[in-house]
Amino acid sequence: MAETGLFIDKRSAAMIRKFPEVIAPALAKAMEAGVKRGEQYAKNYVYGDSGLTRRSGQLGRSLKGTVNISGGHIQGKLTTDAVHAPTHEHGATIVPKRVQWLTIPTEFAKTAAGVTRGGARTFSNTFFLKPGKGRTNPLIMQKQGKEVIPLFVLKKSVTIPARPFMRPSAMQTKKYIEEEIPKRIKRAMKGGT
Repeated sequence: MAETGLFIDKRSAAMIRKFPEVIAPALAKAMEAGVKRGEQYAKNYVYGDSGLTRRSGQLGRSLKGTVNISGGHIQGKLTTDAVHAPTHEHGATIVPKRVQWLTIPTEFAKTAAGVTRGGARTFSNTFFLKPGKGRTNPLIMQKQGKEVIPLFVLKKSVTIPARPFMRPSAMQTKKYIEEEIPKRIKRAMKGGT
C-alpha cells in the first residue's frame, strides 16, 4: 500500500483561515464598485447610445444603484422610478385613455430643450384643422398675427420603439464585476482593501 500526504505550510493555512472574513467584504466592495459603474453606464446610455434626447434630465437623475448584503447573499440593483423608463427600455404603443386624441407637440409648441411648453388647451387663439391635402392627421393650429402655425398633431396612437439603456448597462456592469472580483480578493488577501 502506498500513501501520499498533503501538507499545507503555515502561511497558506493562515491565509485559508482568514479567507471567509476576507472574501465577503471583497465581494461586497466589488459589487459596490460595479453598481456605481453601472449607474454611470446607464446614464451614458440614456443620453448617448440609446438615441434618447436629453430634455428635462429626469430619467438620468432617477437612476440609482444599491447593494444589499443579507444572509451571505450580495445583490446589486440598478433602479429607476421614472414612469416613462419602461416605455423607453421595452418600447410601447401609447393610446389615449380619457380623451379622443393624443396631442403630439410640433417644434412650435416646445422649448429649445424639446420640452412641451404646455398642453394643447393652454395655448390661446387655437383652432382644429381636419385632415386633408396630404395630411392624414388633424392638427391644432395657432393664429399668431397674420401667421398660422401648427402646434400639435392629433393621433389615435403612437408607437415608441425600444431604446434600451438598463439592459446594456447591466451587461457591461456584470462584465466589470466579474473582472473586479478576483482583483478585490487578491488585494484583500494581501491585506489591502
